[in-house]
Amino acid sequence: MFLARVVGNVVSTAKNDSLTGKKLLILQPLDGQGGERGAKLIALDSVGAGAGEKVYYCRGREASFSWYPDEVPTDSTIVGIVDLVNVPRRPEAPIRAQGPKGGMRQAEAGAEEKTTPRRRRKRNR
Repeated sequence: MFLARVVGNVVSTAKNDSLTGKKLLILQPLDGQGGERGAKLIALDSVGAGAGEKVYYCRGREASFSWYPDEVPTDSTIVGIVDLVNVPRRPEAPIRAQGPKGGMRQAEAGAEEKTTPRRRRKRNR
C-alpha cells in the first residue's frame, strides 16, 4: 500500500459498465514525511475520500479485490483514509573518529574516549 493526497477528480460519461457509480480520483503520491513523490495517478475510490484528504491505496491486481465479487478493471484503488502518519526518527549513528595510530575508534557523547591496542597476527610458516 502507498500514501497519497487526493488532488482532484475525473468525470467520465463513457466507461465500462462495471465502473458505473464508482468515483475516480486523482492522487498525488507522498513519501513518509508527507512530501510529494512521483507522478499523479487516477484511482477508484472504495471508501468515500474527498479532496485534500490523505489516503492509502493499493496497485496492481490487488486493487480490484476491494470490489469483489464484481470484476472491476482497475489498477489503483483507494482502500483507506489516513488520520495520522507517525514516522519515528532514526537513532543517530555513533560518532566515528580517527584513533591515535590511524585506526578507527568509537566516541560516545559525554563518555571518556578510549582506544584499543592493536594485536599482531602470528604468521604460520
